[in-house]
Amino acid sequence: MKPVSSAGPQSVGYRQEYDQATKRIIRAFQSSQLIELVNLSGYEGKIPMTSRELVEILLDRVWEWPLPEDVAKRHKEETEKVIAEIPVSTSLVLLLLVEDPHVFPKLEKRFKLNLSLDTSKGTVLQAAGVTPDLERLAAYLAQRELELVSASSDIITGDLLTPSLLQTAIKATKCHIETSMSDEKIHFTAFDDTAIKAAQRLVERLVAQSSREKKNLLIAQQSLKLSSRSQDPDYALLPFFPSKAMPTLLGGSRFFRVHKVSRPSDDTGRSSEVTTTFVGLPSPNFDLEQQAIHNSVIIDGTERSLTASLGHIVFSPLSKEITAPVPGSWTLGHGLKRLAEYPLSRHFIPSQPSPLLHQNPSAVSTVHRAIYYGRTPSDPPADRITIPRNNVFVLDVLMRQEVSSPELDDLDEQEQEVIAIVPSNGPTRCRSGSEQTVDVLLPDRYMDMRLTIQELKPVKDELEPKVIQEYIAELSRFLNFQVDQQPTAPQSFDYEGMTYVLDTSSSIRQTKETLLSQTNGWEDSFNTYSQYIEATSETSLDLESKDKSMHCFIKDIVENRDDLHGFLERANAIAALPYSPNTESSQTRTPVFIE
Repeated sequence: MKPVSSAGPQSVGYRQEYDQATKRIIRAFQSSQLIELVNLSGYEGKIPMTSRELVEILLDRVWEWPLPEDVAKRHKEETEKVIAEIPVSTSLVLLLLVEDPHVFPKLEKRFKLNLSLDTSKGTVLQAAGVTPDLERLAAYLAQRELELVSASSDIITGDLLTPSLLQTAIKATKCHIETSMSDEKIHFTAFDDTAIKAAQRLVERLVAQSSREKKNLLIAQQSLKLSSRSQDPDYALLPFFPSKAMPTLLGGSRFFRVHKVSRPSDDTGRSSEVTTTFVGLPSPNFDLEQQAIHNSVIIDGTERSLTASLGHIVFSPLSKEITAPVPGSWTLGHGLKRLAEYPLSRHFIPSQPSPLLHQNPSAVSTVHRAIYYGRTPSDPPADRITIPRNNVFVLDVLMRQEVSSPELDDLDEQEQEVIAIVPSNGPTRCRSGSEQTVDVLLPDRYMDMRLTIQELKPVKDELEPKVIQEYIAELSRFLNFQVDQQPTAPQSFDYEGMTYVLDTSSSIRQTKETLLSQTNGWEDSFNTYSQYIEATSETSLDLESKDKSMHCFIKDIVENRDDLHGFLERANAIAALPYSPNTESSQTRTPVFIE
């Protein structure tokens, strides 16, 4: 017999209703019957001796009527706010913030609590609210704590492991990363092993890229028409305001680039043909012609190319005590001395000249590219002034775009009916060889350059590493919409006795544009080698970090001195074009150039 109730457990008169139900059941059943009903209910505890205690068990287990004292306690907990301290680990707090910077406001809304973090005595989360909500939050945090996994790695080249580099890796992988000088380890914490492996991989990659950033820095001496009485031109390090903040940059006006501030003494102010003489670091005797052509022997099947990537080389003081110099205050010699002696950080920010806006491209293509570098670069001979030579392995999977389309973000975002793409089957999808790169300051130009000399030979399909062949096959299935999951490029492989490690894996949209001197008013900038420039702009999506970037460059096959001078002439002309920010919506100031 279930007790009849017009009020129920949630009513104000619940105690009175509970007492009446208890009395009715005691009158209706004998003690032996109550004991039998308690056993049938599945009660496994000690059988009480009194009829009231037996009835209380039946009301709780069979009819779900708790004791009035428990109801009163629950009502108090649900209506009266209390303040509780929930101990949490520092790793969990940091990782939650990495996962979502707004995590605590969201937790407050989700659990209907007021939260604050107290670090005076360990890491304690102070929560104000009703007890059930506090219990739910504590259970949630305990569960997330159980999900934490951690790992550690040896610190690689500690001076390259900057806070900005770590922040880039943390943002990209949602993994908390910190360094410990006490044990010389990098500690990783995440909610799963996949994130930790991705973070370890990205840190290693960023350190390798940062290491390559420490290339020889050269200043190209342009041959200006100065009178014989003029002195060496004065140079200044001017504030530079990038159009788009980069992850590796700290931001603000502390960035500056080298720029010429003196005027030519003649009336024209025009520059003559660019020379192959460079002055700067590490030696005034650096000869690009010797470096690009004569320092290596090209074997059959190897192609030597020279690429000039356009952008700005900017500097920033690593110490807050060092301020940016006043324009015009540094001569070239003093500026070079400052660059060599003071702790300055150097960055190359890719950009493009203003005419290259893809208004009338001559060709558009899409490329999936993976670049691998040998684990250790080969050291140059001690008696030769040169730049580091890196072993490189390049995989290019070129797609033919058969239908015009808007700007590509990533291939998996495109619909099949909009873009028809097929992998190009060619013998040169993989190339291996060497690469040398040097940053070149052009103080007399709007743009600086990054010169890259590559000597690459094609790798036959049947000689490609097995993991590369498998990746290409899986990528082909993805590009033809046969599978939904985009494959991941292999992290490393062995080829011809060397271990190659993945540097970047990107989806790239290439736009080629031919610029004629007659239509752009560059007749005075061109001489005997060419009357046009074919420039390439690449919009790249890094498939690991999801960062987008734009690179503009010119590239030529260089076999002899005439090829080199023609290339330098075109590089000289295009670097003199007005500067255009990569981002149209930029709210920051453009670089300041003083004539």
